[in-house]
Amino acid sequence: MKTIYKLVTLLLKLLSYFLVIKIGELETRSVGHYSKSIDIFLSEKKIFPSKKVTLEIWFTNNFVANHFLLNKWREKLFILPNNKIINQLFFGFYIFLLKNSLKTFLVNYRDHRNTVNWQIRDIHKVLKNSKQNFKFTEKEIQEGEELLQKIIPNYNDKTKLISIHCRDDAYVAGIRGTTVDYGNNFRRVNIKNFIKGIASANKEDYFVLKVGNYSSEETILDTKQYNFIDYSFSKYKSDFLDLYLAYRSSLYLGSDSGIVCFPGLFRKPMMMHNVCNVSVLNDFNDSTCALVNFKKIYSKKFKRLITFSENISLNIASFKDEDFISNQLEVIETGEDEIEEFVKECIWIDNKKNDKYFNCELQAKTRNLMISLGVSNMGDIRVSPSFLSKYQDLIR
Repeated sequence: MKTIYKLVTLLLKLLSYFLVIKIGELETRSVGHYSKSIDIFLSEKKIFPSKKVTLEIWFTNNFVANHFLLNKWREKLFILPNNKIINQLFFGFYIFLLKNSLKTFLVNYRDHRNTVNWQIRDIHKVLKNSKQNFKFTEKEIQEGEELLQKIIPNYNDKTKLISIHCRDDAYVAGIRGTTVDYGNNFRRVNIKNFIKGIASANKEDYFVLKVGNYSSEETILDTKQYNFIDYSFSKYKSDFLDLYLAYRSSLYLGSDSGIVCFPGLFRKPMMMHNVCNVSVLNDFNDSTCALVNFKKIYSKKFKRLITFSENISLNIASFKDEDFISNQLEVIETGEDEIEEFVKECIWIDNKKNDKYFNCELQAKTRNLMISLGVSNMGDIRVSPSFLSKYQDLIR
């Protein structure tokens, strides 16, 4: 196969005098890898256009996490049919080019395998300076509204929606088609810790939906007491509606999973809860995330919570379950009272209230620490003030 790849590379070199052909992998196995990243890629192309005539050919993974998203990107990119044989051939050629430093023939896309600043990071700040690349048609908006009328009691165009995502045990089985543990237990979140927060949101006239493609069990709350549905178990759930809810929701609260990238496609910020790695303050410091709430990480060795600085020095962002175990670390999920406070803060942001509250002294202290660590200037992202107030010892 290497011989064939070498011959194809020679042909590409000859053609490059007239037409530059580049290969790109569209990582359809995870929505986080082909939503925000492709959005940034398209915006970068607008702001930094190529000076040469170029044909970019994209191939997919065998698994497609969201077919509607894929079809929307087909309107912007030349994407080959999703076929196992085609995918295997192009992936082999892609790796061949990568290993042999033939990046001239790779799409100018910052692959997550080779750089810390991969394409999900808006390093050129293009999202703020470019229009949406992903847009619903009027027909699709009408369809989305009609579906929400079927799902949500007394729904109309003035209904305020909050979407909450909690990654749970079903995620790996759903995505990979297996129950094998891929080392993601620390990213899982218990939706039951949101019940108090849901009640608080209801008092402010928000209807709450639990979103996500894969859930281990349906969350059922008394409809007389709560304005809530578990959309992930709805018969109307679809790839299209997954995205439409991100477009339609006033607030989108997501755990550490790719679905949190959906609101940014519509230039709407989301809020992240129960995040383990502090480096998220760099990943989403681009107007796509307004507020972050962290899980706590307890060191059995030092008998205390690890600090923000230690979170960075240990490179928690790269940890798997076994790394937490080998380092004698225990991940502590955000409790229901803390989640309730976080939900209230998100509502304040939606109502554009309490700006001084979010830019408190502890926020400035956190920002200065992140700058000194070379993590983030936090120009477009904040840490939950209630979290900072409760865990001030972490800001060092």
